[in-house]
Amino acid sequence: MRPRPPNPEEQARKRRVRELMHADRHGLLVYSPFLGLLAMRLELVPVIDSRVPTALTDGHAIYACADFWMQLTEAQRLFVIGHEIWHCALQHHARRFERERWRWNLAIDHEVNDLLRREGFKPVEGAIYLHQFAGMNAETVYEALCSEQKPSSSSGQTLPERDPQLSDLHDPPGPDPQAPVQDPDYAPCSDPEIWREWGTRVRAAAQQAIAAGTMPGWLATRIAAVGPPSVPWQRYLQRFIQQVRGGGTRWLPPSRRHWGRGIYLPSRRTDRLDLAVTVDTSGSTTEFWPQFRAELGGILRSCDDYRLRLLQHDTRITADEVYTPSQPLPAQLSIHGAGGTDLRAPFNHLADAPPAVLVVMTDGFGPIPGQPPNYPVLWALTPGWNQVPEWGRVVKMQEQSKGRPKGSRARRAGRVPAGPS
Repeated sequence: MRPRPPNPEEQARKRRVRELMHADRHGLLVYSPFLGLLAMRLELVPVIDSRVPTALTDGHAIYACADFWMQLTEAQRLFVIGHEIWHCALQHHARRFERERWRWNLAIDHEVNDLLRREGFKPVEGAIYLHQFAGMNAETVYEALCSEQKPSSSSGQTLPERDPQLSDLHDPPGPDPQAPVQDPDYAPCSDPEIWREWGTRVRAAAQQAIAAGTMPGWLATRIAAVGPPSVPWQRYLQRFIQQVRGGGTRWLPPSRRHWGRGIYLPSRRTDRLDLAVTVDTSGSTTEFWPQFRAELGGILRSCDDYRLRLLQHDTRITADEVYTPSQPLPAQLSIHGAGGTDLRAPFNHLADAPPAVLVVMTDGFGPIPGQPPNYPVLWALTPGWNQVPEWGRVVKMQEQSKGRPKGSRARRAGRVPAGPS
């Protein structure tokens, strides 16, 4: 049987749902102005298509099964729109890397639904929420899930299974000659560049919501913490990621190479990133702290396993902490410093325990050691940097928002807006 398009009765249902979806979007503007502003950047497309039982997004549009939409209450419809928007805002498609699909889908659904619940949205039936991971981001949840048992018919379920008739689709289905009904309005596209645009959209919507006084403080902090990095850290740090061999084999976690085929074998090695990062917390960098936090997130998302030694410094070391997947970097980091700048301080501090690699996040205002250390150094310079070091590798962060003067006298004098505390 050849696939058919929606018939006239189904087209009529689609028209009713299209009106309903646009009304829901206006309702979202009232309920959550931040999400409502982002919803205005997405096309709303009702479909009747055998491949789409619920809803999905490709970053350009939200595609929703018309019959599924009509079964939901108004509150549940707002939840579904918010769910798809958060997938875009958090750039989940771009954050997966090589992670196993099943656990990653659980982790990102939990991260989204946790945010929506905190805002007071009413979840749809079957929405994934893992109480033990409340407040955690997807990467942290994923690592925790790697030690949990995957549900199967022959064993007790320790984690929920995503119901395909209730859960949204994270991978837009493509052509399928076996699908009896195929809607020509369903036309998702694969556009990697759209996720970079979403970073700009999120920052613009957050600024508007904050200016209007409609953004909860905890949400503003969370957005700053998960913002997109401007540096492709996975490329820069790839040669520092080591294959760590254990003393034998282990079943938890199993070898990820064979998960997709349903074969469980013991693992023998894992990719691990071991590095130190020092962040310049002098008075001239406080306005860049949200960007520093986003770059830290990008570094940690470049590898499944890591050990991060995070230093803060102005003229001296003001903080020295170690983070791992079991003790992850908090969403909100306190700034310690805001004084002058001495870029020699972290190198002196690390002299007795040299790292495998050091990343220095700074605007370059301050004295730099005359000689390089005996380990690789990556200088990550902010927009408006003052000087380029004569040794080490240099990467330059991109401007995260418009309207900020580069290399301004105010920044050189340390007269900058107060950063997060």
